[in-house]
Amino acid sequence: MPPAQTLKEPLTYAAMNVALQPPPLGARPKVSAAAAWRTVAQYGLPADQTGLVLALFTSEFPQRQTPHGFKSELVRRLAWVATAEGLISSGQLPHPPETSPPALPTCLPWGGLSAVDATTGQQLLAIGAGPDNVCLGIADAYLNPPRCPKKF
Repeated sequence: MPPAQTLKEPLTYAAMNVALQPPPLGARPKVSAAAAWRTVAQYGLPADQTGLVLALFTSEFPQRQTPHGFKSELVRRLAWVATAEGLISSGQLPHPPETSPPALPTCLPWGGLSAVDATTGQQLLAIGAGPDNVCLGIADAYLNPPRCPKKF
């Protein structure tokens, strides 16, 4: 588990439709950082490439279905937020068993964000730009292959 911290300055993840702000003064989470980490760690986040912060989490996710279609729901909660960034090996990308692995660079950038309500322990959101949705970085990666770290 990475060290738990309190967010000091606002952060925005526009591509994920998420905004984080420092928690209100005196905010005390009922859910421990360790319990929140157990919830998000099921996604295999590497502790050495992940941060865990207490923040005021705001997002228009998730959308809920109504009789008239999907309705955006504003979520604003005190939350433990895990963010992860790193590189993933192209060998880890899924492909059909009867085909060869895709001809991609040695490694591609990925990132993710997961939020756990600091009062209830409910997972609010888990978004990743990793093995299944690396399209944002593929064109640039072909032209400028990233340098892979020795350890993934």
